[in-house]
Amino acid sequence: NPVINVLVGSQVSGTIKALYADYNSRVKEGQMIAQIDPAIFQAQVEQGRANVLNAQANLINAQANLENAKANLVKADVAVLDAKRTLDRNQPLIEKKVIAQATMDTAQTNYDMAVAQKEIAKAQVESAKSQVESSKAQVEQAKAGLKVSETNLRYTTIRSPVNGIVISRNVDVGQTVAASLQAPTLFTIAKDLTQMQVDTNVSEADVGRVAIGQQASFTVDAYPESTFRGSVSEIRNAPTTIQNVVTYDVVIQVNNLDMKLKPGMTANVSILIEHKERVLKVPN
Repeated sequence: NPVINVLVGSQVSGTIKALYADYNSRVKEGQMIAQIDPAIFQAQVEQGRANVLNAQANLINAQANLENAKANLVKADVAVLDAKRTLDRNQPLIEKKVIAQATMDTAQTNYDMAVAQKEIAKAQVESAKSQVESSKAQVEQAKAGLKVSETNLRYTTIRSPVNGIVISRNVDVGQTVAASLQAPTLFTIAKDLTQMQVDTNVSEADVGRVAIGQQASFTVDAYPESTFRGSVSEIRNAPTTIQNVVTYDVVIQVNNLDMKLKPGMTANVSILIEHKERVLKVPN
């Protein structure tokens, strides 16, 4: 297997419009390798921009209403002061009986109405302030929706996340991919085929004698006369049961500079657990 296998998927659903990579294509990080039809997502972006403009217009309108409410409050303050002055002027006159009681009552009524109008104007100012804050929130919400639409539009362009070679292509032009439940795999990219690894099954009876760094040799059916060499790089703890025999995955790191080894080949591996020189050999 390649040391690093990258599954390239799609985060949005749609129809494959174009493919820019195929089997064995060499790709670079960030290179466009597929395009999902962006028409629907482009329309969503335009709708999102319109929503932002509408929310901004509502905010401007709410701010204008607030300024108008503040002006009405100032006007109500002036009316209260004027009614208060009239009431204060009439107070000594009514005591001296220079004016009629009806005139005094009218002045009092006007003052009370002016105070009430001022309270109404205050409430309108507070309401206008709340509307401004609500409009600001709507603007931010519309901007967030636009950002989501723009992100989905960018996701219609599938790019390679790494430098490598395409070893599998799972879609064709015109095919519909659905990303509602999980991201569908479009391509499988091997990051570097010059560095490979052999995943071996070592039984539980032998795994105790295997250690990281030990040398290993193996053959593959494609090159029966060639012996490839590597070293133990990892002993995985997850057990695998094959025909009631518990085995463990021992990973052999291998250089593949000549590119002879291909992903998925079956290897017959020997791990050298001990080596001694000048030892007497006794026949069986």
